[in-house]
Amino acid sequence: MMPKLDRYHFPKVKDFMTQTVVAFDENFTAFDVLKAFNSHRISAAPVLRSAESKEIVGFVTEQDCMECIANNSFYDDRNDCSITEIMSREILMVNQNKDVFDLEQMFKEANLRHAPVVDDSGNLVGMVSRRDIMRALEGVVDEMKLYKEKIKTPHNLSMMQETKWKIST
Repeated sequence: MMPKLDRYHFPKVKDFMTQTVVAFDENFTAFDVLKAFNSHRISAAPVLRSAESKEIVGFVTEQDCMECIANNSFYDDRNDCSITEIMSREILMVNQNKDVFDLEQMFKEANLRHAPVVDDSGNLVGMVSRRDIMRALEGVVDEMKLYKEKIKTPHNLSMMQETKWKIST
């Protein structure tokens, strides 16, 4: 068995997540969110209870905003709607200590594109996306190549060498 220090450790979400997060509180409107999405070139964000809070109460996507604004504009109902009307309250959050392979499986099973990352207390600490997973997996492949080069390959002994070895020991 290999010594513990020589084993390869797979990256955890906290190693490759985006730590600077654009988040909204419940006072934002769909149009505010859409402008921020365009400005920051993102497509989803968590909704926090308040500006000071790290407690996630919802998740809003560009699709949520587009539907609201397009419907309201087409039907000339009202100018805008509150983020609380369009956000999803069922949120799949990722613990920062989950490894890249568990995360990939979670994203695949739930058909996710992005998810908020939380610490053990449930507080927002980052965001992770499919692109982040792809970058982490690229790093895993590169690291595994280097790791495998370090592992010594056992020598195959011929029958004659095995016999000599057994006799001499």
